[in-house]
Amino acid sequence: MLGDEAELWIRRAAWRQVVHRPETAMTGIHDSDRVTPTLTSSPEELAKAPFRGSTAIAEGHITRGVLRGDAWRRLLPDVYVHRDLPIDHRVWCSAAGLILPAGTAIGGPGAAHLWGADLLHQDPPGSAVAPRDRWMRRNRRIMTHHTVIAPEDLTVLGGVAVTTPERTAFDLGRRLSRADAVILLDAMLRKQTLHADRAAELARQRPGWPRVARLREALALADGRAESPMETRLRLLVHDAGIARPQPQFEIRGRGGELIARVDLAWHGCALPSNTRVIIIASASSSFGTSIG
Repeated sequence: MLGDEAELWIRRAAWRQVVHRPETAMTGIHDSDRVTPTLTSSPEELAKAPFRGSTAIAEGHITRGVLRGDAWRRLLPDVYVHRDLPIDHRVWCSAAGLILPAGTAIGGPGAAHLWGADLLHQDPPGSAVAPRDRWMRRNRRIMTHHTVIAPEDLTVLGGVAVTTPERTAFDLGRRLSRADAVILLDAMLRKQTLHADRAAELARQRPGWPRVARLREALALADGRAESPMETRLRLLVHDAGIARPQPQFEIRGRGGELIARVDLAWHGCALPSNTRVIIIASASSSFGTSIG
């Protein structure tokens, strides 16, 4: 066994060899000569997703000096990504998941996004849920909601701790505005990551929780056939006007059954002359097109 001082000297010598031989720094030292792990400015295994800097250093994937270089970007305390990695909300959620304490998870709108829903707002902070007795360091990129969390409320998705689809829906329906909640529920239903009956069962199991009535209303209004937030908002306006529930994604077909068009919302009859249909098309500009014929 080498003494501590001798081993330290060998490690320093190996580092000097890499520094003064650029070709070695790029390709690594031959296995027979290796004393320390290969030193590289962009380890392939680290360039694809967020990682804990301390873990990568401890496992020999990177050095502290290289990590401080221009090739890496610090997202959160001890969490880094490669500078060329596109940063979207999924990456932020993955980064946050690396530093969440045990028993906490990505929840709320962030969890809905991981389960397939589009973002409600551009570049929102990540959202997490934590037990009421679990302290978490404040961070402007992570909004934490403290609540009661049962073990069955949590799962792992893509290596990230996240609330189950049912618990996600349970929180969305109680905590968000009706429109925002239904938009996210519609999207999760459309992606088939959420089953409405399971979310309703969770609401039945927890009748004493705050704002469960709001959740039940949101679930009753949700429809997985909606293809955009604008369609959901329009459907809610129709509901609030007291008009009968429309059929989303109505297909207009010719005499031979051929598809002519597909419209956002439609009614059959609707107190109009026989064989009359009403269709409404939602546009991104918030001006709704209506056709009666």
